Amino acid sequence: MLYCESCMHLTEGKRCTKCRNKRLREVKHTDPIFLTTRDVVWAGAVEELLKENDVPVMVQNDVDGGMSLIIGGMSQENYHIFVPYSKIEKAQQLLADVDKAAEAGEFAEFDEMDALDTLMVQKIKNEDNL
Repeated sequence: MLYCESCMHLTEGKRCTKCRNKRLREVKHTDPIFLTTRDVVWAGAVEELLKENDVPVMVQNDVDGGMSLIIGGMSQENYHIFVPYSKIEKAQQLLADVDKAAEAGEFAEFDEMDALDTLMVQKIKNEDNL
């Protein structure tokens, strides 16, 4: 399995299937691997789920320059979620379980503000560490 440092995706070919980069290398256990992209609410929930299951997680805003689009009082930003290669299978299974539960309507009473609060606190902590 090869790793693209540019977009943090795994690939098996001579070029990254995501960004077409040719500069690939063997993946290391600590390399951050792209897991998913989610909206602000679900990104916070997924981040919390991964942390609760001992999966280190990195969340990255997909909006350059820190600008965000707010419609109807909610941010319309998306967040890219990355986990170490050594934890990618566990993270993929957790994410699949959540997606299956969501499709079954198990989160009908999901409190969006709890997830948003979690993400905002993490964002403030990250900014303080810069």
